[in-house]
Amino acid sequence: MKILFLDGMNTEIVSIATYLYDAAKSHNVECEYVNLKNIRVRFGYRIIAFFKRYAYRRKQKGKSYYIAPKLSLHTLKKILQDAQPTVIVAVGSLHYYLSKKDSDSLRKQLGFKWAFYDTDGFFFLSDRSRINFYLKEELSRFDIIFTFSNSFADFLKRAHFNSVKFLPYGSHRFEVLKTKASSRQDLLFVGGAEFRRLFYLEKLADLNIKVYGGSWRKYISYMSQELREKIIFRDIKLDELSEEIFSSKIVLNIVNAESKAIDAGANLRAFEAMAHGVMLLTDYCEEVDEIFSIGEHLDVFNNAHELRKKVEFYLSHNDKRESIARSGYDIVTAQYTWNSVFGRMHKVLRESI
Repeated sequence: MKILFLDGMNTEIVSIATYLYDAAKSHNVECEYVNLKNIRVRFGYRIIAFFKRYAYRRKQKGKSYYIAPKLSLHTLKKILQDAQPTVIVAVGSLHYYLSKKDSDSLRKQLGFKWAFYDTDGFFFLSDRSRINFYLKEELSRFDIIFTFSNSFADFLKRAHFNSVKFLPYGSHRFEVLKTKASSRQDLLFVGGAEFRRLFYLEKLADLNIKVYGGSWRKYISYMSQELREKIIFRDIKLDELSEEIFSSKIVLNIVNAESKAIDAGANLRAFEAMAHGVMLLTDYCEEVDEIFSIGEHLDVFNNAHELRKKVEFYLSHNDKRESIARSGYDIVTAQYTWNSVFGRMHKVLRESI
């Protein structure tokens, strides 16, 4: 088996496809990696996208979600012919780059299997036209679908996607160098802006907290001066993320409204924080409770008031906080490294091909 990882994630902070590619190499699996963002966009893309969007919405008889793919069939075909994969694992959003029609054509011509690691599907549940597009134009092209969210996996099965597998995220194994004296801030939150997160963060604005996110600039008029002074109005750089986590006593994981609405499971930030040996305080979710032991590996909150109370408790009980941080580190590095995540993925791929 040869695996080609196609990276379609629209972020520079993380690259799950790269993590899986590195893990595959450590398993001595033949593999290659291609970042779709680095491939030249098809000639005349903006004009083509305008007319394709117009035609699609006219066909749907109204305003509908549509993304015109950026790459040509010829460009991707040349890459796949050179790589000659048995299976392609796409991560992120393939529909931004390649149409379902072209995906089906390539599979028929070259004889590989399509697999997909869904990272953003729950975002599309905010609108019926968006989720219909995602199901029809993205997910229906794949032979196997992996998702980090068990609740979203159940939703897909109800929508008659039978080859769906629950595959929680992982993290790298970080050498824990943190000392009590190294903490520059008590609390750290890294993530995009939205009103649910804003209301929760306002409850903590008077504390020693640091917040990263470029999109928070759009919310300045809605936030207090006190919170404004705690925000770094830019996206965190990859080489900064570990340093900031190590420099914090507690990492906060306040999930966005779409994720909370379906209890989407443990997101990537949860695993990253725990793998650094730093305590994680996250939104309650049934899937988190199934994977980890609450109060032992991490702790949770159900509302903004409870978040505030637990922050105050753990900041004043160092031994308890550090015990949870150690236990969280132990379980993530034992069971949820990217090597172990790929091992579970590889087993499914072998059994399916």
